[in-house]
Amino acid sequence: MKFMKNFLLAVIIFLLALGCGVNPSPKTDSRKEIGENYAVVIIDGCEYIEFDYGVLQNRVYSLTHKGNCKNPIHVYNK
Repeated sequence: MKFMKNFLLAVIIFLLALGCGVNPSPKTDSRKEIGENYAVVIIDGCEYIEFDYGVLQNRVYSLTHKGNCKNPIHVYNK
């Protein structure tokens, strides 16, 4: 009985530990660092400015469209 309680407790702790971690970066075609916290990311032919600073609850993340796409769906000036 005591073994089962310890085993169950170990499994619960293991599962909780798996849930803690840093969010993965989005899958991108390419990435170019332009500063300490900034990068230019190309996703499906569109360029984005990525800002990532901090950890856990104090993390700030932003992915903003630059507006100079090679993707034909976003070409407005014809």
